[in-house]
Amino acid sequence: MARRKHKTFGNCQICERYKKLTDDHVPPQGGIEVDAVEIKSAFNFFTKRFGNKNYFISQNGVKFTTICECCNSRLGREYDTVLNTFSLDVNRFLTSKLSLLNSYNIETKPNRLIRGVLGHLLATKSEIERTPFDNKVREILFDGSKPIPDDINVFYWIYPYKLTIIIRDILMPAVRGRYNDFGFFQIFKYYPIAYLVVNKSNYSNLPSLRDYNSAKIDTVAEINIRINERKHWKWPEIVEDGNFVFLGRAGTEAIKAEKHIKGKKV
Repeated sequence: MARRKHKTFGNCQICERYKKLTDDHVPPQGGIEVDAVEIKSAFNFFTKRFGNKNYFISQNGVKFTTICECCNSRLGREYDTVLNTFSLDVNRFLTSKLSLLNSYNIETKPNRLIRGVLGHLLATKSEIERTPFDNKVREILFDGSKPIPDDINVFYWIYPYKLTIIIRDILMPAVRGRYNDFGFFQIFKYYPIAYLVVNKSNYSNLPSLRDYNSAKIDTVAEINIRINERKHWKWPEIVEDGNFVFLGRAGTEAIKAEKHIKGKKV
């Protein structure tokens, strides 16, 4: 995998202004253990090139040099605490005796949680693209008075794998096994929770945060976590009977990151 070119100056993915760019950690620091990671192209999942071992090493987690210092600081200040606390609370239940339960509730600020997911997804592109999704996120990201559009629905599920997978702008069947309708997908998976952003009101009966799209930004609610409903680490992007994927430019930049083991033989 070719390492992305590091740009000192460029157009910020959030405000779109030409500025000095800073590193956005995706997921944000504070919610998971940050280690040196091997970053590989997840594009290999779709092309069946599973034997390709090319990767590069990032010493402090997955990061993208794509947003200016102002937007980076604001993203962290307004949303990362909620995003990280939610991840830590999920991990606490997963690693406790309560993991024997079928489900449990976690208190959070879901509107801020949604915006945090959207903001970091926006930062994962190497180039500015004015897709309908990206434009809508830029418009509402830092304006809490604006509701999150109805066609931006964030789904979530338990993700007990120490792998980070980020895939942008792919088309898949809206219902697996049916090919008369397609959804526009953004995938953001990291231990211990995975997020899927789709322009559909339902996907595979996953729990959704869509009821909070129009909630006040600091509304507190309990989010139900289904502890026993776990998916394969390649789900939902896995190409199999009932599912296939259309990739755009951003889809070919999909990444998979895992902890780097020093001295590991390749």
